[in-house]
Amino acid sequence: MSDTAKKLQQIQVVRDEDGYFHHPDLRHFWDVTMGGAEHCTKEQWQAFEAEAGVKTQIVYLESEDMNHPAYVEYFEKGGGVGLWNPAPPSGWWLVEISDTEDGPFAVWATHADTHED
Repeated sequence: MSDTAKKLQQIQVVRDEDGYFHHPDLRHFWDVTMGGAEHCTKEQWQAFEAEAGVKTQIVYLESEDMNHPAYVEYFEKGGGVGLWNPAPPSGWWLVEISDTEDGPFAVWATHADTHED
């Protein structure tokens, strides 16, 4: 993330042909800060949140009903996640829809100074 933009900002979401999306500043974190790693520690993620000025939440496709079209498409047909459109809580926005060996997930963000614990 650039030094001039201390906060991760909401941008227009343009998903790829399989339904995935990565906010460019989050992509920078993974590619540059984490050296292309697939995972980070809880402490590294918390440091990212602090630098970006956000709090995050993760939701998983597997938490959807087994009859949800996106669940069927991904888990039963081996397709992408284009049918999955999880709704963010009020004041939050999408920063990533990705996949791991545990299945697809979405990450929401909100500015830390507007949503206190």
